[in-house]
Amino acid sequence: METMPLAEKRELQMKRLGKELRYVYGHSAFYHKIFDETNLKPDDIKTLDDFYKKFPDVTKQQQRDVIAETGDPFYGNLCVPKERLYRIIMTSGTTGLPTFPAFTKNDIEIEAEQIARNWWTLGCRPGDAIHGFNPSWHAVGTPGARSMEMIGARCFITGMDALIRIPFHQCIDRFLSTGLGLKPRVVTAPVDVFTAMLSEMKERNIPITEMSKAWSTLMLTTGIITKGTREMFRTTGCSTRELYAVQDALLFTIECEEEAGWHIAEDLFILENVDPETGEHAAFGEKGEFWLTELYREATPLIRFHTDDAGTFLTDEDCACGRTGLRGHCYGRLDWYFKIKGYDGTLAPDDLEDIIKAIPGAESAEYTILRDAPVMDILKIKMTCDTEKVKDLEAFKKKVASEIEKELGIKAEIQIVDIGELPITGWKIHRLIDIKKEN
Repeated sequence: METMPLAEKRELQMKRLGKELRYVYGHSAFYHKIFDETNLKPDDIKTLDDFYKKFPDVTKQQQRDVIAETGDPFYGNLCVPKERLYRIIMTSGTTGLPTFPAFTKNDIEIEAEQIARNWWTLGCRPGDAIHGFNPSWHAVGTPGARSMEMIGARCFITGMDALIRIPFHQCIDRFLSTGLGLKPRVVTAPVDVFTAMLSEMKERNIPITEMSKAWSTLMLTTGIITKGTREMFRTTGCSTRELYAVQDALLFTIECEEEAGWHIAEDLFILENVDPETGEHAAFGEKGEFWLTELYREATPLIRFHTDDAGTFLTDEDCACGRTGLRGHCYGRLDWYFKIKGYDGTLAPDDLEDIIKAIPGAESAEYTILRDAPVMDILKIKMTCDTEKVKDLEAFKKKVASEIEKELGIKAEIQIVDIGELPITGWKIHRLIDIKKEN
């Protein structure tokens, strides 16, 4: 499946899409209404181009509006009897009120097979151990554990649930201690967690190369992954892979050993990259928003669903690893994008990442942009720094502002804080906040 010629993949996608459209037309009140409102029938969609041109896109706000109006947590999209539901999750609510994706046992089994492919891509084999830093409630829990059984791997979980009762740095300490003690092949955690782990190792005088003695591969989730980020983690001696996931759909993509963009399970999903300004598909290398369609889901299927994630498709040429199809990269949340006077276009936090982390003392810095207007006069940043390297904070702030102006042509105002002063929800550091909303 992963090495199937691209043309055959597209034929398979269309075959499964037709089946899924007929399924939601017959079982989902939410999607049946969309068909009726657009005067469409499933059989009107004969090609993928038909689908892209004719079928409307769906936002999470549409789902929330129906929930608010009807009180139905599934917004009219539950396609099976409740007795058949195997798992119901609550999304993190990063962009608003949480929603409640549901899955049958068959949905979970298919997801587990998808994730098992990812473990295999990372080099995991029967008998290997995988170490995860995950909350027990997260969508990956059930299919993730099942996927490890499928390949005969063992699983160690250092739960993030403790974050509600103990400080973040103590959770990191537990995670690090577990990994160094058990030495699994792969470790998966958000980028922010790995960055904090490097700081923790430094404070404890543990050489960062000890990481490679615990784990051979770092699977980076939920964060900004740039060239600078990769270089920072490569100093540990570990292989570094990017994962992109959509909890609403249990989409999980992963990079292969080429580290040239993550691969998509295109037999299970159609992922589009759409220019938010034009509504047209973005060209390779151009930023857009990912829209997602599931080709198998029974419980609460998603069709042309806005993920609210910004990213790009790099290519659809065959990868050197032998896999075929699209390869992509995620830049973060779409609502992280901002505008500022003096810059033609939009910026995102990842545009600052390599600029900031190239500055001595900021190699493992965390930061949050403070947006105070739709078009800002000056870029305001709260950030951390390595206080052992940075002795003159005022000079350091001037250096950061100077480098940003040199590279992007915009003015910046820098505030140095401890990591605990940055806005954190669970394990996620918010890369951008609207300070006017807080006032």
